[in-house]
Amino acid sequence: MDCDHERHQLMHRHGRLPHRRGASTATGLMVTFGILGTLVLATFVVHPMSTQARVHAMPEVQPAANPRHQEVIESLAQLIARSAGVVAVHQRDASPYAEIVLRAFGGPDADRVRPEEVFVLSHSRILYTITLHALRETAVDPASGKQIDPPFSSLSLSSLRVPSFPTTWRSDPAIVSRVLATGVVDMNLKLIPDGTSPSHLWIELTWDEETADTPDRASVLIDLNSRGRHSLE
Repeated sequence: MDCDHERHQLMHRHGRLPHRRGASTATGLMVTFGILGTLVLATFVVHPMSTQARVHAMPEVQPAANPRHQEVIESLAQLIARSAGVVAVHQRDASPYAEIVLRAFGGPDADRVRPEEVFVLSHSRILYTITLHALRETAVDPASGKQIDPPFSSLSLSSLRVPSFPTTWRSDPAIVSRVLATGVVDMNLKLIPDGTSPSHLWIELTWDEETADTPDRASVLIDLNSRGRHSLE
């Protein structure tokens, strides 16, 4: 598929959703999931319980009590699984963000990555949002009306793994941000090792709704080695 056409599909649908405590949406995730499904040939759907049944010594995987929350986490897992590769997972630490760097579709060079291939998924503990950050199809400065040069002509996989990369990527004016889900108070990420390399990515989302007595948590387990999608070291 032509790269420019792929970028047009994604950027034509960008937008923001208002934040409201306790609210969540799978609409943005499903739209983006559909877009990524057209970008890559590999398909892999993670069901929260099926993966756990065939993998030993893995973290607990549990469904959400709220069906809308379950739809959100399953859509997020499918979005990640349909990418060409999980390049890096950046833990929250002192930052309010927990982030996953994806290579949305494979380029001709295994190590050199074009900016239009890069997507960063961020969870903000301040805004309670999960947001997709990607290169604009045509970046224009809204103040001057002049076209903005892409932040990088090309990237290496090693540069995408630097902990400061998501911050640099998110803050560049050539990057557009799309809110995929709201009301998510926390996102925990855990890489499961297999020898010297991670084999699975465990994701847990938490919602703390005012109408519920206890927080609602849901988790999924994604096989990083499925169909050659292993990009982590």
